[in-house]
Amino acid sequence: HGYGQIAPVAPHATLEPTPIAKPIRREHKARRVLAAAHRFTEVQTYAWYDDQWLAQLDYEPEDALRLRNPPAPANARLRTSLVPNLLRVASDAAPQRDEFRVFEVGRVFLPDGNDCQEMPRLAGISVRPVRDGAIEEHYRAVKGALEDVCHALAGAELSAEEDAKDGGAGQPWLASGRWAR
Repeated sequence: HGYGQIAPVAPHATLEPTPIAKPIRREHKARRVLAAAHRFTEVQTYAWYDDQWLAQLDYEPEDALRLRNPPAPANARLRTSLVPNLLRVASDAAPQRDEFRVFEVGRVFLPDGNDCQEMPRLAGISVRPVRDGAIEEHYRAVKGALEDVCHALAGAELSAEEDAKDGGAGQPWLASGRWAR
């Protein structure tokens, strides 16, 4: 038949913007609230734990999934919490800064029978030097940030329960009597 016999016509296609998924919108809202309104800096940490850092924390994560081909021998377990890696960020930043706030919106990996559930999480750390009356002020600032995130994401008020004096159930960063759920 020959190429010269084919009419050069551009294909017709209707283009529509891809809608942003609701979970992604919630993550973006949380980021905006924390970064813009409360001066938090977003960080992104690895999806796995560092065994040497966990040993320094005296933390042994329960049911962490193991990678068959880890990036390094000490990085074989997928994270089940964002907090240990954020504590590493805080530990590295503390010598350079007296005061800082960091947060991460990331995924944790939880075993589900023979499968793995990838769950979104939000965690943050706020560090401030202790001064007269500063603990109460710092507490209120962090609580205000959490309230704003709850309101932006769910249109709801923050609900908190005091800890049950269990020392954090294997999480050494939770001091008994000084945390809430």
